[in-house]
Amino acid sequence: MFSRNYQDILQWINVSDAIGGSAVSCIIELNRDPIIVDISSNIKDLLGYQREDLLDNGISISSYINQEDIKDLYLNIYNTLLLRKKNHTISFRLLCFDGTYKVVDLQYKCIKAKKEDKLLLIGYLLDTTKERSFQKRVDYLTYFDNLTGLVNREKIKIIIDKELQLNIKTQTASALLYLDLNRFKNVNDTLGHDIGDKLLQHVSHRLKSCIKDQDTLARVGDDEFVILLSSLNEKTLYSHVEIIAKRVYKILERPFSIDDNLLHITTSIGVAILGVDGNSSDEILKMADTAMYLAKKDQDNYFRYYQSNMRENAQVNLEVENDLRVAIKEQQFELYYQPQVDVTSDQIIGAEALIRWHHPVKGMISPFKFISIAEETGLIIAISEWVLTESCRRIKELQNEPNCPSSFKKISVNISSKQFAQPSFTADVKKIILKSGIDPSFLELEVTEGALISNLEDAIEKMHILKKLGIKFSIDDFGTGYSSLTYLKKLPIDIIKIDKSFITNMHADHDDKILTQTIIQMSQNLRLGLIAEGVEKVEHLNFLQEKGCESYQGYFFSKPLPFNEFKALLLSNEVEELELLRYTA
Repeated sequence: MFSRNYQDILQWINVSDAIGGSAVSCIIELNRDPIIVDISSNIKDLLGYQREDLLDNGISISSYINQEDIKDLYLNIYNTLLLRKKNHTISFRLLCFDGTYKVVDLQYKCIKAKKEDKLLLIGYLLDTTKERSFQKRVDYLTYFDNLTGLVNREKIKIIIDKELQLNIKTQTASALLYLDLNRFKNVNDTLGHDIGDKLLQHVSHRLKSCIKDQDTLARVGDDEFVILLSSLNEKTLYSHVEIIAKRVYKILERPFSIDDNLLHITTSIGVAILGVDGNSSDEILKMADTAMYLAKKDQDNYFRYYQSNMRENAQVNLEVENDLRVAIKEQQFELYYQPQVDVTSDQIIGAEALIRWHHPVKGMISPFKFISIAEETGLIIAISEWVLTESCRRIKELQNEPNCPSSFKKISVNISSKQFAQPSFTADVKKIILKSGIDPSFLELEVTEGALISNLEDAIEKMHILKKLGIKFSIDDFGTGYSSLTYLKKLPIDIIKIDKSFITNMHADHDDKILTQTIIQMSQNLRLGLIAEGVEKVEHLNFLQEKGCESYQGYFFSKPLPFNEFKALLLSNEVEELELLRYTA
């Protein structure tokens, strides 16, 4: 006969059943082989079993837990008892009736029943399979390249730093080979990005065949790869590097046959020795990149070792830096505007301001060639201030335009992490708004996840100050960085921008399609606005419309345009809308 205390415990299951919900309550007797004493009837919804089937003959929970998770679960429970923790949570996989596994969180506490001298675990099981799958995908995208499946720049940096420590402990040597594909841009420009992407995948497969299991291959840029040669003998280090470099060059020199196209590329390789040319991943990558750049300029050698007297790359950066200072003074920059469009009505609802540099001698210079240098030198702050000022000037011009369509609501401006981190950032923005005389609700500030979480409390404070003025905030390139739901909950964000890397291959990649759909649903549940970037195909637009995405931008509607061309397109968009209304009336 159970004691009163034990009866109260069992009654807890009945209460849980009456309340209902998605949490499955359970009582487990802890002995050498823990058995299920009682469990709520909604276990059927979670795992597919009838409650009675699990209670007959005192079935052990070990029968249903994935064997790889049992040890961690028992250790977790043991530590809870040992440390006398009141409540604890652990995740593990449970076997479903259909033979599949679900990931669950067990929130539990351990108690001792009076008289019967039984140690019991009481708790709730919560199905976290979808959340874990989404987070696993996000984690994957944080450290792996979505196109090739190789580790990315962030992950290889972690691996290099660990390798530096390992070399000291084991007295071994390691080298980093930095590869750039020659003539790859020609493939993209002439045959398109689909062929270019397939070429990158073929390149990654060939490169894998050149290295051992202990080595690491990573994609660190559009057409840039690195190979980390690990745990080498110091005496044979250089000969081994040269063997691998030659092997890589020869295997990439062979033609690639892709979709009836015979493609020819070569590679330039820069080499840096860990611990010799640098003592951190950033230094090693920079030195290997410097050597690669020189190899690319050298027609007689396809690979070069980094040497301390290599100043040419630094000289190029210095030249760009000096030109940037002149460009800021002489206002050689121009903003282009890419329309943001309502998915359903095709009305232009906004635009993203994108910087272009008109060099008086070198012509148009891509942001990819000067933004990183501007950030390293701190010039990005002055450039960003100009971008914000110019954007507000254009906002005012559109607000004064009597024919500006009512659907047009904003211009979004990218804010650099250094600009956002400035103590005077909010004051500077207020000053620009006041001087321009704009309605602040037409201004949207795009920030990256990294800029926000580097100093979370400071970011939240600044955002709240500016949001009181009516300014909106969006997270740029969502899904490629941290993408934590915790940060979304804390940060006063208005809009999520789905990164174009998900949209580009969505029609062919099922995972990208599922992840895009998940982000759309999540934004709807959190009542956040949503913009999909990089929409280039009608299939992309149809999918976004079907799943309820609000708006998009991309070449399917328009490339980035100079302001006058954008304004003309915006006004024509309104005319077309009025003509359509008259026609339907």
